[in-house]
Amino acid sequence: MLIFFFFIRDSFFRLPHLFYFRIKGSLKTSFHAVFTSQVVSTLRAVARKSG
Repeated sequence: MLIFFFFIRDSFFRLPHLFYFRIKGSLKTSFHAVFTSQVVSTLRAVARKSG
């Protein structure tokens, strides 16, 4: 029973880590895409103002 409890507790603690790393990876890629588009649009606006 105790081993079962430890197994459940271990998987319970490990699952959020897996989800966290997966979400972190997707967030990183989406943030990178948003950041890149923001930089590109800002550079275009600056070029339009100066040009």
